[in-house]
Amino acid sequence: APPAPAPPAAPPLLGSATTTPAADLYRQGIGQLRAKADDAAILTFYDLIATYPDSPLRESAQFLVADIYYKQKDWRGALAEFEALVAAVPRGEKVPDALLKIGLCQKDLGDGARAKRSWERVVREHPQSAAARQARALLRN
Repeated sequence: APPAPAPPAAPPLLGSATTTPAADLYRQGIGQLRAKADDAAILTFYDLIATYPDSPLRESAQFLVADIYYKQKDWRGALAEFEALVAAVPRGEKVPDALLKIGLCQKDLGDGARAKRSWERVVREHPQSAAARQARALLRN
């Protein structure tokens, strides 16, 4: 049988890496998230992170895991994942957002001083980012 025709356009975030095993895991995880199967999505994204640590999709996968924990109000779990992202991909495009969320987790855990330092870091290191605008607003309050 001839191969199935390629889908018309790759989903966003995947770029040209649409046929790699990491991309397949990423797509699977996104599907699970859309189906509200958060725990399954976490396991799928962890699989991607552990198996393909150098994948360009690793950063997004780690951010999504952290964000799931954050939405579940698991501040410690979210904090650990956002910090792991910053450590693994220090120049990543999601780092400003991760630093902002690190501050929110610290605030929710009752550590306002550390939260303030995290937000100051976003403003200092990523002054033009949307996260820095939010951090400035949080610092004013």
